Amino acid sequence: MLAQSILSQITAPITNLIAFRQVKFKAKYLILAAVAVFALGSGACAGSTAAPTFPSDPQDGEAAGGAPSSRVESAPVSTLSPSWSPVPNSSTGIGSGLGHGPANEFDVVARIFGEAIHDDPYDPWAYNGRAAAYISLGRYRSAIVDLDQAIRLDSEYSRAYNNRAEAYRRLGEWRAAVDDYDRAIQVDPVYVVAHFNRALLYLELELPLSAIQDLNEVLRLDSEFADGYMNRGLAYERAGRLQRAAEDYESAALLNAYTELSYFDRALAFLGSGRIPEAITNLDMAIRENPGEPKAYNNRGVAFKMLGQFHRALGDYVAAIGLDPTYSDAYYNRGNAYYHLEEYESALLDFDQAIRLEGTLALAYAGRALVFTHLALGVHRDLLEAEIDSIRNKRRVFGLS
Repeated sequence: MLAQSILSQITAPITNLIAFRQVKFKAKYLILAAVAVFALGSGACAGSTAAPTFPSDPQDGEAAGGAPSSRVESAPVSTLSPSWSPVPNSSTGIGSGLGHGPANEFDVVARIFGEAIHDDPYDPWAYNGRAAAYISLGRYRSAIVDLDQAIRLDSEYSRAYNNRAEAYRRLGEWRAAVDDYDRAIQVDPVYVVAHFNRALLYLELELPLSAIQDLNEVLRLDSEFADGYMNRGLAYERAGRLQRAAEDYESAALLNAYTELSYFDRALAFLGSGRIPEAITNLDMAIRENPGEPKAYNNRGVAFKMLGQFHRALGDYVAAIGLDPTYSDAYYNRGNAYYHLEEYESALLDFDQAIRLEGTLALAYAGRALVFTHLALGVHRDLLEAEIDSIRNKRRVFGLS
């Protein structure tokens, strides 16, 4: 819970009198923040160490060498929707800090840290704490202002660099985010959170080899971090190293059996390791817990498709689209299912809609090109070649057959 995360910051060893006074001062505000969160009902706002990445990563089947994961086949592949949310870190553990929860909780926490700043405007810890709350509230520029001040007060404050990187990442300012992750790691080379978050950013930027380097370090420092294996498996898959990817997915699935990760995240690891029935069981539980989450339906549809159960997959894609009519992956996946059921007109409509919603979804262009070959026996070769060229010119190219 969020309150437990706040209270955990009080437990650091006290090695001298100055440190004791600092902890005593901070404890006042940490306890106030924890009490506020308990009063607001903090049970539903636990942070997550799970940050598997990025929508629209195809993880179904084998990949062409060197390309992100897509099966080399004569039909479109499916796209999974991983959950991801790197958690700003204001304490010491992976994913700890102020991660998730209703806005009113973080408003209260931000005010409490504001009181700490009022009492001691030279304490970088308080600025970092308020910034973490601001990030959770989506107030990224305000967070950056506070983190700038924290870093001015303590230029070696690795957590402030990590949190500022997270704010920049959410604003889409990639270069600034990478620079701050670099600085956090330079200050603290064994700072697992910064290595992990930088790896997630590299994955978002389609730099899997760089992500693998960071995740190697994450797993060297914490060999039982399940999401390190899961994300490294994704990186290996995108780099075309399928055997290594399968090994990491299997490791993640085994570790997830003994951790408290979400059903959704556990299902991703099972899907990646080819354990489809276990993935479906966990997605059933995820949907039971949160029936309004379209990504869970989309991913269960992908699992059914992997078993060849296309009508059941269709039902889940329809549910996902009903919950989110702008969900491009679900339209693409429903078109995929229609394609396999030889309902080509319906497939074409869905591929067209996926492209309207997300013009860089290369798989949808490939699916549409394949449909053309079935709908129009007299299709001109130049039309098909133009369609394939449009795929190659997109930013998100996935290695198609």
